Amino acid sequence: MSTTATRPAPDTRVRATDLAGRPGVAMGRLVHVELRKMVDTRAGRWLLIGIAAVCALVVTLVLIWGETGDVTYASLFGLTTFPLILLLPIMGIMTATSEWSQRTGLVTFTLEPHRGRVILAKAVASVLLGLVLVAAAFVVAAVGHLAGVVALDLPGSWALGWSLVLLVSALDGVAQWLDLSLVTEPLLAGTMQASDWMHLGTSALLWVGVPLAAGSWRVLTREVK
Repeated sequence: MSTTATRPAPDTRVRATDLAGRPGVAMGRLVHVELRKMVDTRAGRWLLIGIAAVCALVVTLVLIWGETGDVTYASLFGLTTFPLILLLPIMGIMTATSEWSQRTGLVTFTLEPHRGRVILAKAVASVLLGLVLVAAAFVVAAVGHLAGVVALDLPGSWALGWSLVLLVSALDGVAQWLDLSLVTEPLLAGTMQASDWMHLGTSALLWVGVPLAAGSWRVLTREVK
């Protein structure tokens, strides 16, 4: 009787040492992918369309039925940014939860195992998209004001001031530390003092830092299924 020698199957497993020195996914590409996720999905696309439609509708209604004082550039800009204040946080929530709700986390974290880089790319993409939308609000307000000046013969007022929001007097002391809309006003006006930086840091830590840290910890430790 004869026996046939069998060779062991080759080891095709990828070892950690085999990947040493290989370049990872570039941060620019990760940011680009996250931007694509924000605008290419059906939910993200319709949210952006809704924001644009609401801004255009608000400007149109003010031009038709608004008072003369409502058609200034500052007033129109305030009206166009109001939908952004309400809807942009939803875009951020969708960006943070899309990997789990759409079950793309397995692919994303396989291509980029370092989840911290993915979180950073999501944050950068959200900031970039937010800046683009704010710039678009400037343009929409300028077009609306120009239309009112040219078509409706309204007086032009291009001054853009940053007025204080209405607050309850009893909460003024707390609002100086916790109200983001209030603490960012000196920053936008270019009049920041030492106390203003402390107010801004405290408010940003509460409303941005704590939720970001908690969400990042969950993403870094959650099992991908």
